Amino acid sequence: MGEGCNENLTPHAEFVAALEQIVRLLRCEGFPWMLIGGAAMAVHGVDDTAPADIDIVLSGSAAAHIAARHGWQNYADGGSGPLRSDYILRPDLGRVPVELLGNFRIRDGDGWIHLALARAVTVSWCEQQVPVLPLNQLAQLFRPIRREKDFRRAALVSGS
Repeated sequence: MGEGCNENLTPHAEFVAALEQIVRLLRCEGFPWMLIGGAAMAVHGVDDTAPADIDIVLSGSAAAHIAARHGWQNYADGGSGPLRSDYILRPDLGRVPVELLGNFRIRDGDGWIHLALARAVTVSWCEQQVPVLPLNQLAQLFRPIRREKDFRRAALVSGS
């Protein structure tokens, strides 16, 4: 494995395996996408604990195409609270949950923040080229969610 990969930790090895699988699948699909959340922090090298899940943002039309092509169920329920997606796809890639979030947005006051896929930066991690939300924008992503873990994440990202 490449830099930033620590396969000695079983949960970390499972995270790496799941991320490698979804990166290969999405590369074959050919749609723009980007990694967000704790997994993006790990790829950026901010937090070396194994993320509990992998969250990936893509357009609603890309999510619809991928869902139809692979026969994956859409788990989006309209949402209530600070996070909303038109599509939530959960491919079974092992023990680390993966969610593909089509047309993902975050409530910020009275409006919604849509993440621009064009802002993704490509990070070389574990011999993979992974499009991720830039570090300076990860803190902006975490704060409006207003969960304790996201405040901690925002502080970690801001301090890096």
